[in-house]
Amino acid sequence: MMTPEMRKVIDRIKFSLFSPELVRKMSAAKITVPDTYDDDGYPIDGGLVDTRLGVVDPGLRCKTCGGRAKECPGHFGHIDLVRPIVHVEFGKHIYAILKATCPHCKKLVANKPIIAIVEKEEAEEDIKADAAPHLADVKEGAVGDVEHASAEVEAEKKQKAEKEKAEKAEKAAAAKAEKKPKEKKGGKKKCPHCQMELPEYKYLKPTAFYRDKEELLPSEIRDLLSGISDDDVRRLGFDPVYARPEWMVLGALPVPPVNVRPSITLETGERSEDDLTHKLVDIIRINQKLEANINAGAPQLIIEDLWELLQYHCTTFFDNETANIPPARHRSGRPLKTLAQRLKGKEGRFRYNLSGKRVNFSARTVISPDPMLSIAQVGIPKEIAEELTIPI
Repeated sequence: MMTPEMRKVIDRIKFSLFSPELVRKMSAAKITVPDTYDDDGYPIDGGLVDTRLGVVDPGLRCKTCGGRAKECPGHFGHIDLVRPIVHVEFGKHIYAILKATCPHCKKLVANKPIIAIVEKEEAEEDIKADAAPHLADVKEGAVGDVEHASAEVEAEKKQKAEKEKAEKAEKAAAAKAEKKPKEKKGGKKKCPHCQMELPEYKYLKPTAFYRDKEELLPSEIRDLLSGISDDDVRRLGFDPVYARPEWMVLGALPVPPVNVRPSITLETGERSEDDLTHKLVDIIRINQKLEANINAGAPQLIIEDLWELLQYHCTTFFDNETANIPPARHRSGRPLKTLAQRLKGKEGRFRYNLSGKRVNFSARTVISPDPMLSIAQVGIPKEIAEELTIPI
């Protein structure tokens, strides 16, 4: 007797941020060696093709699940960063949160959800970029419809408008009363909770933040964000269980499985590594150099320079087309294809592999006129007509 098939319907999908603890928990191995294979061609333990992350070579078994190359789905590893790094894709969100909170008491000074602030700023940027002319003329038909609207509808609209106006006035009065302590004194706003002066934040894309013209280090940004209470995080539009704002500053970097970035063997017998592996090698090397300098008691200037370099490598690992920074390049001078480049655009995963799969019973063509066809006729090549239709 056959068992009935189990069917489940997905109710919803929840997207979340990974905390450094979660990155370490889901990791199969801590990666510490900026190398791949040893002299015998075997994956190095703790290296970027560690067999705990999965296998691509035939004959080897994964140390995590015991599967071979075709059976093992691959497992994430992690790199513990010596100093925290700002995630380049969350720069706008971090900036909006910093502006919306007081650095002294860590309480909210804005009531809008962060996503609304970010969307508003993006919309303003788009308007500036496009500078599109506004459509001033209203269609005559629409004007005619309005003119012929019944008196009842007019009265109803008027009543509704008056009600909305009264509600807006009430809200405005409440907001004014709430914001009263935040008076400007000497050109600076004050926090309504602790009465301290609020600093002016500036965001220099992609990952630099300034507070009153003084640059903030990623560790300082993380400390500011971690001080925000769960209730305030909810008010900002985040779920504190799944997305605390300080998780936008990375303490541990997830390392993709080996089968996401397989190495290929050339005709000469040499191994050629994937662009992502090249980038991860750079991250580990700079991370180790930074740790060695911190332990040796190097000057703060050298530490900050190496920290900035680590930030650069992490930024280009996520997106190698980030504005205001030079792209990471191969020895040949070709820009590396990193995570964002794999996903976006016409040649990316979504449009090329998912939406653009090759399927049976479909064809495309360049359309052209034919003087032998009637205006109501469409000509199809015989081969395609035979393939796509059933002869009667």
